[in-house]
Amino acid sequence: MDGGKDLGQLAATDVMTREVVTITEEMPVNDVVYLLQARRLLRVPVVKGKALVGVVARRDIVFGYVRATANYWP
Repeated sequence: MDGGKDLGQLAATDVMTREVVTITEEMPVNDVVYLLQARRLLRVPVVKGKALVGVVARRDIVFGYVRATANYWP
C-alpha cells in the first residue's frame, strides 16, 4: 500500500489479506487451534468446496470448550 492515502480513497484490495488460509467443516478443533496459534490468526474462514460457510474465531473455540465442559449451562 502506498503511503499518504486518505482512508476514503482506499479500496478493500488495498488492505485485504491476499494469502487466505481456510479450513473445512470436518477439521478437528485441535487442528484448528494449532493452525490459529502457528499462523497467529484470530479467525479463519470455513469453506465447503469453494463456498464460504462460516468463520471460526479463537473466542468461538473458547466458548465451545466452556460450554462442552460446564456442569450447568443456562
